[in-house]
Amino acid sequence: MIKIKLNNKDHAIGVDFDVTNRMQIQRKLESSEKLYRNLVDTSKALIWKCDSNAKFIYLNKEWEFLLGYKLKEMIGMKISKFKDISVIKKDINTFKRIIKGEEVRNYETIYLNKKGEKIFLSFNASLSKDEFGNVIGTQG
Repeated sequence: MIKIKLNNKDHAIGVDFDVTNRMQIQRKLESSEKLYRNLVDTSKALIWKCDSNAKFIYLNKEWEFLLGYKLKEMIGMKISKFKDISVIKKDINTFKRIIKGEEVRNYETIYLNKKGEKIFLSFNASLSKDEFGNVIGTQG
């Protein structure tokens, strides 16, 4: 708002913007994000995202149930920490293929739960990019 004097009288000049449309879009976006988060968090499928160094950056809650670790124990850790030693070399090579853009389907691997028991898994994985097209990791 700008205050001015005109003919010895005080006046104020301002501009108003109707933000109704923007607020409606914001509410729709928040609703959509809530729906997405609920679907992912309650899914029985294992949903994950790793950075380009093969460290977990996102895991849905099903990982806690399956492996027995709290999510905060796994986020930021290399995926190899939770793998059976017999598959680590193969999994590293597969990770490199995914980082180069190859999509992997029905890939079989072996994780270890917190008790050290083998958990046999099959998953799909693909490259993850940021909004500028830069490679940021993998997801599945």
